[in-house]
Amino acid sequence: MPRAGWCRECGEWVWVDADDACQHGHGADCVERVYEASPSAPDDGSAEDRRPLGAPLPVTETPRSPGFGDGSLPEELARFNWGAFLLPLPWSVVYGAWPIFLGWVAAWMVTFFGAIALAGDATVVPASARVLSFVAVGTLQLYAGFSANSIAWGREARRLEVLEGSKPRFSVLRYRLRQRLWIFAGVVWTVLELASHTVVGLATGPEVEALREQYQITPAVSAAAVMFIVAEVALAFWLAGKMRQEGLGTGTGEGADGTV
Repeated sequence: MPRAGWCRECGEWVWVDADDACQHGHGADCVERVYEASPSAPDDGSAEDRRPLGAPLPVTETPRSPGFGDGSLPEELARFNWGAFLLPLPWSVVYGAWPIFLGWVAAWMVTFFGAIALAGDATVVPASARVLSFVAVGTLQLYAGFSANSIAWGREARRLEVLEGSKPRFSVLRYRLRQRLWIFAGVVWTVLELASHTVVGLATGPEVEALREQYQITPAVSAAAVMFIVAEVALAFWLAGKMRQEGLGTGTGEGADGTV
């Protein structure tokens, strides 16, 4: 009798082979709830499109997709989180990733104390303090992208452990779908940030000059900001590729226990 199971990568019920691998090429580690099934009647006469008989339509809120924080960090979450990378402050607040939040606060304090140390005035930000700020915030963003999934998973795992009888508040699939919205918002924000630096750096006129003088922003500073953003995104792509190749992932507690 043929066998079927739920593939987390496909997001649907699929046929599986003798090794429990998905019919679409995903490995056995992506397939769960395998059972013996009979093929349903084909809709178009093609046996390949038959759905496993009795398999309910996938619903993201059911246990067919593992609960977020239940068990060890799954392989599909041992990846770079672009939403947390692009929007570390709001992302960390929404998901309670306080190490990222505190890192963001510390990174921006570099600008304040750097201005005092280098210029003696917190309202005047010299170029050297801006460079320190770019480096600090960029480092924090890379850390957020690298560790966001494992931090959020570890926090939820601790909640499930401490609160007896508690259940996961959402599934892994739902979490992954939400991250797409974060990525979209982050891309929009980054484009607007690049556009603002470009306009301030290239535009002319008394209004722009007044703005530059008020915030101590010169065309050179705007150009440096654009270059830092581009370099940071390039580093993020490199780190994301390394994580995908090597399966890097950090754990922050029971339920997210190290490299996956």
